[in-house]
Amino acid sequence: MKQRGRRLTDAFVAALELREHFREGTDFCTALTDLTFQIKTLEDGYPE
Repeated sequence: MKQRGRRLTDAFVAALELREHFREGTDFCTALTDLTFQIKTLEDGYPE
């Protein structure tokens, strides 16, 4: 459960940064490219 909360917090922080890019008029692809937030590999818990 703790890991899930961490991922939700990380996603929130990333969304805040993306929002700032969008407010500045940055397009979606450029905003994702410029995202300084480090995202680890997501683990969804499902077997491959």
